[in-house]
Amino acid sequence: MPSKITGLHMDGDSIVAVQVRAGLKGYEITSCARIVAREGIQPEEGLKTLLETNNFQSDRFATQIPDKAIFFRNLLMPFKDLKKIRQTLPFEMETLVPLPVEELVTDFMATDGSDSARVITASATKESIEEYLAVLQTCGMVPDLLDVRGAPLTSSVVNQGGTTDHGLVLDMGSVSVCMSLFIHRQAVLIRILSLKEASLPNLLTPQNGTITQALQVEEVETYFRSMCRAINDTIHGYRYTTGEFSAPEKVFFTGPGALFPGCGDLLSRFLQIPAEEIDLCGENRIRVAEEAVGNWRPALMSTALSLALRGAGKGVGFNLLRAEFKVKKSLFGHKKQWRSAAIFLLVILLFLGADMAVEYSSLKAKYNALDGEIVQVFRKTFPAISRIVDPVQQMKVEIQGLKKKGVSELRMESNKGVLDLLKAISLGIPKNLDLIVTRMVIDPDTVSIKGQTDTFNSVDMIKNGLSSSSKFGSVNISSANLDRTGKMVKFEMKLVRK
Repeated sequence: MPSKITGLHMDGDSIVAVQVRAGLKGYEITSCARIVAREGIQPEEGLKTLLETNNFQSDRFATQIPDKAIFFRNLLMPFKDLKKIRQTLPFEMETLVPLPVEELVTDFMATDGSDSARVITASATKESIEEYLAVLQTCGMVPDLLDVRGAPLTSSVVNQGGTTDHGLVLDMGSVSVCMSLFIHRQAVLIRILSLKEASLPNLLTPQNGTITQALQVEEVETYFRSMCRAINDTIHGYRYTTGEFSAPEKVFFTGPGALFPGCGDLLSRFLQIPAEEIDLCGENRIRVAEEAVGNWRPALMSTALSLALRGAGKGVGFNLLRAEFKVKKSLFGHKKQWRSAAIFLLVILLFLGADMAVEYSSLKAKYNALDGEIVQVFRKTFPAISRIVDPVQQMKVEIQGLKKKGVSELRMESNKGVLDLLKAISLGIPKNLDLIVTRMVIDPDTVSIKGQTDTFNSVDMIKNGLSSSSKFGSVNISSANLDRTGKMVKFEMKLVRK
């Protein structure tokens, strides 16, 4: 979740910005400001003035496209799948908008239905979006969300506790009025009303948004009567077109028009339903920081606050910001952020360097100690070698030499022992005996002999002859039997070496 989000609302000649900080306990308004541009002043100049006199550096920016560039339409789609709606929407819009759909950017909100979906579409020309984004970019602002008037405010109202299931949201601006009808807590109709018969007088000072001159009761009533007549006509048209309608139970209002004394009573009288001024900070999870209390005016800043909440991911709405309009943000958007990140990175590098230095020193000490122990072992093992360069390699060479020498001597001793045994066996057996040795196994402790001879007496003579040898301690006949022919005796004899 981004920590700071700024909502920017430009209504006619006024510009309002509200910044919120998102946290685990909810949202806190940390900064808010409103200016009214003087006649003849370009919007970017007024925006620059607002940003220069207030600190609105944020992680995300959310704003809305100017009213004059927006087309709202209501459609009934035969399916509820959002992907299918998005694919077929351009074809449905072709006959409903005064411009080619290729020149427009369109987004939609779908309401629940049984087998179909009622869709509110918001469209703006690509040219108008580019112009508005260019104004923002000249002031160093790159928005993350481009919504339309009415949607974020309605979403914030219906998410408040105590809001009726069916209602009407009014944002009474200095130039136009935005009305949003919601049924079952879902927006079903959004329209921008430009009142030609009566307009909101420019009676708000740039400093505090208060009434600067007395108004005639007739003048005020004329304005509200004209506005409410247009609202009722719009609602009647929606009811006639859709055939499905639940009458609004209450009207929720905000904007510069809410500053007129008796605004709520006038709305209730002309719309024939209760009226309530919008106060998004009445919700426990939205509070105003102490440093922003002096500038906070709910009637003038609720729309910008709803944009900031929408930018934080709260509620639903539109987003006309497509990939072709998005400006790639730098890794560090502001010098202050870059400086903080550089300091943080430097601290991490210093800690890593210190840790590596300590670890290197420890490993070097262990290495030196092990190297000394290896040298001592080498000198004890090979005292004849006085020049030590690489003790490990020298030790390997000496060990290999000892291994070769030991194997050679072992082979010589082994061969000499076997020859002596064979000689002793040959001398111990009488020469005149008929003997065939079929197998002889020489072990370190014993000698096993298998063979054939002519008689059992010959077997005994072999045993006696070998017993007299100095190489054997004892001679035992393991077995002696006639072979299958009955002419020869097969025997097995075991000799124990001394």
